[in-house]
Amino acid sequence: MVTLIRYKVSKQKVSKVIDNVSKRTISMLAKELSVNVETIRFYERKGLIKQPPKPMQGYRHYPKETVNRMHFIKRSQELGFTLNEIEGLLALNDSPCSKVQELANKKLIAVQKKDG
Repeated sequence: MVTLIRYKVSKQKVSKVIDNVSKRTISMLAKELSVNVETIRFYERKGLIKQPPKPMQGYRHYPKETVNRMHFIKRSQELGFTLNEIEGLLALNDSPCSKVQELANKKLIAVQKKDG
């Protein structure tokens, strides 16, 4: 006799398990980030994230760096940045913090003016 036990797992626990997975397919990445697969493909076409090479057989696998970048993109959008602005922020990855801070302050002022 086989007994199945089901556990209610929080999203955070699932993320921890997925964090330990070094290779994520596009569907795993989409599920982890709560986005559509087409969103990931769009970001690839726009150059916000790199499309991993496709092996001779099998699926493309996305590294942890892509997950971190996607989290940054999502959080930046939540803060009111457009994709073009986010692209600029990502290009500043190796720039001094003062340049990034300057762009963030400009965006904050623009959002405050918009909100009145």
